[in-house]
Amino acid sequence: MSMSSPDADRPGRETGDGPATEGRCSFAPPPTYFRPPPLGIIHLLAWMVVTVALMEFFAAAGGPRHLSAVRQVLYQAIQFVRAAVFGAAVVGTTVILLGKVRGETGRFQPGHWFILVETVKAVLNWMLLAVVLAFGQTERSDEVLSTFHHLFWGAIGLLSAGAYFLVARQVRNDRPWRVPTITMAIVGVTVYGLLLSNEFSRIDVPAAFGALRSLVDTVVSAALWPIWPLIVSVTLGVALLIDVARGARRDWVHSLGVWIIVLSSVLDVASWGVFNLLRGTG
Repeated sequence: MSMSSPDADRPGRETGDGPATEGRCSFAPPPTYFRPPPLGIIHLLAWMVVTVALMEFFAAAGGPRHLSAVRQVLYQAIQFVRAAVFGAAVVGTTVILLGKVRGETGRFQPGHWFILVETVKAVLNWMLLAVVLAFGQTERSDEVLSTFHHLFWGAIGLLSAGAYFLVARQVRNDRPWRVPTITMAIVGVTVYGLLLSNEFSRIDVPAAFGALRSLVDTVVSAALWPIWPLIVSVTLGVALLIDVARGARRDWVHSLGVWIIVLSSVLDVASWGVFNLLRGTG
């Protein structure tokens, strides 16, 4: 009579590299994740180069003329921090793309998707800024450029938020990460949707809708924007704790993507505050 392990015929027992079924926790990550190279000095040097280049771009661009002196300083400070954050996103995206070019296979971890979406969003915003600056700024054009900038900035934000609905499908094997991903999509679509509707109403709004516009301003500025980073951070924190509890192994690009999400949401709130909450300053 042959001797065999009591677990040999148990349903869901994982053997070799094959995926587990019923016998393992459904939160277990698939064994075929995309694997970036280890974090090295070359990545840090690349981040520094990209960050300095972005800082030079933002410094040359300056701030909108309609901002007061105090708001100009705050705007530039936010832009410099944004350069460091999205410099890291560009490096992370480059690592992912180079890995794919070299034939690296496997599923992206949630943070990888976060980096890709945020990098595309940042590049579109930089292109928008370049277009606005290309037209020049005069006292007469300030209001038109500001409206144009806000409309397209809101549209880019709305598209990037909507992209997280697609990301949620891609991370379906990482169920704890579906909650923050869907949350980012819902909150982002809501906030940017309200911003866009409000900006459109500024173009030519009947007097009867003045109260409605004021209500949207209040809801967005006083309620949604301040708590947006908190909502995102809490849902991401829960997913991180679940990862720790189940011993999930994550790479540095995934971790970078999570931090970029938190910091970019904070920067978006700060930018909105400079443009809308400090109008009487300085």
